[in-house]
Amino acid sequence: MLVWCGSVVGGGCAGGWSSPCDRVYWRRTCVSGTEKLAQHNDDQHDPDRANQDRSSELVPRWTFLTNHAHVLLAIAADPLVRMRDVAARVGVTERAVQMIVADLVTDGYLTRSRVGRRNQYAVNRAGTFRHPAESDHRIGELLELFEHSR
Repeated sequence: MLVWCGSVVGGGCAGGWSSPCDRVYWRRTCVSGTEKLAQHNDDQHDPDRANQDRSSELVPRWTFLTNHAHVLLAIAADPLVRMRDVAARVGVTERAVQMIVADLVTDGYLTRSRVGRRNQYAVNRAGTFRHPAESDHRIGELLELFEHSR
């Protein structure tokens, strides 16, 4: 049996027809304005996974905040957080988080210091937004908004 997986997110086929015996492949499907990231498995390879509820795999098509904002918020909430934990929280790779943190450090939104074997970060709350439409607002305002919502 062949299965069409034309909109591949990662792994498996590169679009086109694929055999279900390819252990795992990913496909996007649209469900009520959100994209469902569906992982399809051949039942004979992983019968337990095939029966699990996949409702937690709903991914919005877009969000109001960028990955840079998500990383900044995660670090502001826990200055000693590990990059792998930020990556899991934001939903990106650890390497992507490292690149975002490098951007934030370079542009003065974060400072990094060593505490033993770990990095500790401090957020520059006085920094302003980069886009001209919001450049009169401080980063601290965004952080305060999310600190009060927890």
